Amino acid sequence: MKIFKTIFIFVVFGFIGAVLAGVWFAWNLTAVKGQAVNEFVIEQGEGVNQVSARLYEAGVIKSKLVFETYLYLRGWEPKIKAGEYDFPSASIVEVSDILVKGAPERGVKVTFIEGWTLKDMAQELEEKGVLSAEDFMDKVQKPKANGFTQDKYPVLYSKPDTVDLEGYLFPDTYRFKKGTDVEKVVGTMLDNLLKKFTPQMAADMDRQGKTLHEILTMASILEKEVRSLEDKKIVAGILWKRIEIGMPLQVDATVNYITGGKKPSVTIDETKIDNPFNTYMYKGLPPGPISNPGLESIIAAIYPEKSDYLFYLTSPDGKVIYSKTFEEHVRNKNKYLK
Repeated sequence: MKIFKTIFIFVVFGFIGAVLAGVWFAWNLTAVKGQAVNEFVIEQGEGVNQVSARLYEAGVIKSKLVFETYLYLRGWEPKIKAGEYDFPSASIVEVSDILVKGAPERGVKVTFIEGWTLKDMAQELEEKGVLSAEDFMDKVQKPKANGFTQDKYPVLYSKPDTVDLEGYLFPDTYRFKKGTDVEKVVGTMLDNLLKKFTPQMAADMDRQGKTLHEILTMASILEKEVRSLEDKKIVAGILWKRIEIGMPLQVDATVNYITGGKKPSVTIDETKIDNPFNTYMYKGLPPGPISNPGLESIIAAIYPEKSDYLFYLTSPDGKVIYSKTFEEHVRNKNKYLK
């Protein structure tokens, strides 16, 4: 009888253990969610154990044992597909389904650098095989004729019809499928710019009596002139002050925009080019942006730092030298630029 009793106890506890193990397995399989992870790459030829270890390390799954066991029971071990995945916060069942279905076509990763012009962006898009540079330039240089209007894209509300989309295409990393039409590419970038503006930024801009077009134009100059956010804010204060007192901006970057040059300082002859973008000849802001500025430059244009300075220059090593008077500025030019 004792033997039967012992066997009975073992059976009962074994059954309870099996039930608890099953509950634990089911819980970890469906209820426990891992972390959301983007751009997780599974290479061709990677085995289940390798994939499982990396998913666990990244936090996508919470149990390698449950993951590997589930794939084995489903017969899915050889069905995991290589590719680049964006995992949401998901259960092991959901992660497994994603891996078996395979990564969706993500398109080509295209990164636009802050301060790039429309021409720079066009060249990058063509080199990545997304679209034709010529087609891109034709559309962005004639935005209204190609459907880029303020009723469709509110971010264009203050853009004059006489200028193109320079300054309005937010520099960022995007993914576009090869052959994507210009309208989709440009629309995505315009929408991205709008998303960057917080309600507070918009309110502060309005309170200053400035339009978005003016802010983007100033920001595009800052992007080309100086590097750090601190310097951008100081230079923004100087340039807004020059406008306020009726002094020409005299920014070399605007002349470079006309000539296509990238010189740290322009020649006297170049400052005499009769072009509305020449801020040596024409007072105030140029007609539009001279580059596509990043968020730091936009912030600096909205929130300039007041100072006693009226002049600045950038040394060959990138250091910004400030001056209060023209005489001091000339001395600094002789010291740092010759």
